[in-house]
Amino acid sequence: MITTDVFRKLVPAIGIENAARWASAMEAARKHAGITKKREAIHWLGQMCHESGGFKTFEENLNYKAERLTKVWPKRFPTIADATPFAGNPKALGNKVYNGRMGNRLGSDDGWYFRGRGPKQITGRDNYTAFGKWLNNHVGDPTDIRLQPELLTTSQYGSLSAAWFWDKNKINAAIAANPNDEKACEVVTQIINGGRIGFAERWIWTKRAQAAFG
Repeated sequence: MITTDVFRKLVPAIGIENAARWASAMEAARKHAGITKKREAIHWLGQMCHESGGFKTFEENLNYKAERLTKVWPKRFPTIADATPFAGNPKALGNKVYNGRMGNRLGSDDGWYFRGRGPKQITGRDNYTAFGKWLNNHVGDPTDIRLQPELLTTSQYGSLSAAWFWDKNKINAAIAANPNDEKACEVVTQIINGGRIGFAERWIWTKRAQAAFG
């Protein structure tokens, strides 16, 4: 279903080799997410394209200038002075903004270690742990992803993490319940980020995926 030709049409900028690698990995992973219909695959690829910037970004960039930090995390960094110690310091920033939640331990490097990775930007110790259990139970892969979190940036494990998220949140059911594709895209967007953030771009990507499948 998800072929190199589909990927080349959808994201031509990533090149033939990358298109082939990600098409193969996403095709293998979709089955573990219960994605058996073209319409489901279209929405999956559309959303993952948005999340990964067209399958180009697979690791969260935590290298910010102080001014930008006050805009991205205004409650944590209300002033430039508050943000300055974390500007240009990705590890410290990751620990600052992510520790104490998502299963990340206070006083540890969990926030940095379990930063967003993969097409879906899986984030936090709890999500890495849950993905690892799913990987073992659904795929038969015993890899402890918490010990090798960088694997999420590879096509194989990145695609599987996207499948885990899709399966975990029962997104196929949400798509089936909304026969209008634009409405389905909006509902899936809400499931992914709790609101309509990026909906316009996500819908553009989804329509591109429709065209790529033909």
